Amino acid sequence: MILNEIFENELLLPVCIALKGENALKTSEVIKKLEKDMNPIGNDGLSYVMRRDSIFSQKIRNVISHKNPNFYSKIDFGRDKKTGETTWYLNNKGYLYLENNGINEKFFLNLTNYEERIQFLKNLNK
Repeated sequence: MILNEIFENELLLPVCIALKGENALKTSEVIKKLEKDMNPIGNDGLSYVMRRDSIFSQKIRNVISHKNPNFYSKIDFGRDKKTGETTWYLNNKGYLYLENNGINEKFFLNLTNYEERIQFLKNLNK
């Protein structure tokens, strides 16, 4: 198991935290917010050759393309009318998920480095 690499299914808590209190965020805004908040390192911090995005940002975009039911039950997706970009909304089940994981959310937010956050998310998703 790679400890400093996040897997798609482990992004649920950070994505829900990023969407909390937001009306909607475009995919690019979700990526920017998570990259700023989590500061990915290791494999996740690497950029793809011949592309402008990182491995971490691709994992976030994969949430949409893979239609993971764990995400789709807590996040609603739409389209920005101007840009056509996918928008992300935390739905009622998403807010309930955060409410039920309130202690985890607070603990996660107090972790300061990427490796600690990854280890916490891996343990949370066991």
